[in-house]
Amino acid sequence: MAVNKVLGAGKLYWEQEDANGDLAGSEVLLAETPSLTQNVATERVTDDNSDGAIAEQDLDVATKVVRSLAFSSKDISTKILALFMLGGESVISQSNTPVVGELVGKAVDNGYMQLGKSLSYTGVRAVSSVVIKVGAVTKVLDTDYALNAALGRIFIIEEGSILEGDEVLADFTPEANTRKQITTDQLGSKAGALRFIADNTVGENKDAYIPKVTLSPNGDLNWKSRDTVQNLAFDGSIGTRVVNGVELSQIYIDSPLSLDTPAGDLPGTGVYLVFNDDAHIVFNDDAFITYAS
Repeated sequence: MAVNKVLGAGKLYWEQEDANGDLAGSEVLLAETPSLTQNVATERVTDDNSDGAIAEQDLDVATKVVRSLAFSSKDISTKILALFMLGGESVISQSNTPVVGELVGKAVDNGYMQLGKSLSYTGVRAVSSVVIKVGAVTKVLDTDYALNAALGRIFIIEEGSILEGDEVLADFTPEANTRKQITTDQLGSKAGALRFIADNTVGENKDAYIPKVTLSPNGDLNWKSRDTVQNLAFDGSIGTRVVNGVELSQIYIDSPLSLDTPAGDLPGTGVYLVFNDDAHIVFNDDAFITYAS
């Protein structure tokens, strides 16, 4: 029998549970995963006999099996970042209804102010027709304040006429648009199923399906760094999923089908499918027959 030495590679997919604890049916690619590791640990009870001159172990019983995994992803997509942040993803819809007299806040010299917080906690994006006032007095763009229309932000110019503590009012028209937003929740983990589809550099591919995994973030997110790309690390605790009253195995590992056309190794003619070294199926003209050596 040939030895199957493996240099592993492949893709990892996540299927998150819905609010009822059921799998939703759609898998998300967890792209750019440089590593995926599996750990299996057992707890055992041992005991020695007590009557001889030298104690000898006469009992060794496994009492617990704990399976876990770990991986990281360099794909900072909204879905994967939400998974890491222990939150959810939603779509914010922004209308183009003009806003008049919004109280932006109290000015600070060389300070930045966000427009549209009366519409959304994080403000608006993409604005036009911006008018900034203190009381009834309209302030001058690029003299009293600067504007970043794309982000909906203004900057208070220290040399201008807007003074520290002045209440700043804003008129503006938001652009009608949408954007994705992540908001955190109070859950300490996210549950679902993981599927690994192997594409090994060397060695036979073996795909894994884990029906019940509880994922927790593990590590830091470098919001700012010139030394390394962002990399989101996760730990996974493997459990047992129950479907229609039936407990599933914790891990399923599939070897791929491969075409094999041996010369005289098996009876019959046609196309052979090899499942492993001992079981074959041969397709004839009118049926298929399974052979096990």
